[in-house]
Amino acid sequence: MQGAGDSPPVFLSMDVEAVATGPGHNDREPCWVAVVNERGDELLNLKIKVENCFSALTSITGVTKEELDEAGLPFSEVQRQVKDCMGPNVVLVGQRVQGDIDWMQVTLI
Repeated sequence: MQGAGDSPPVFLSMDVEAVATGPGHNDREPCWVAVVNERGDELLNLKIKVENCFSALTSITGVTKEELDEAGLPFSEVQRQVKDCMGPNVVLVGQRVQGDIDWMQVTLI
């Protein structure tokens, strides 16, 4: 139950795409993150530069290695921007939410 001084929840959805960094199934790193609010307004839509990209898995991710090289930001910068979207009243919704949280190495307060 919400107290008098509590802020209402803010519902966000985050999706993270990953590229292959090697031939193994678990050889993956995040390459693209998007965050939208409950109205579908885009809050973030950022590509991540992946130094050791083995395959962009373009048919799955929708991104090419060239796009990541040209438009990708450092992971730490994208991670900071993702963290800036999260707050004590944020509720993440979506598919495999914990997996995306783990990919971006963020915690919800």
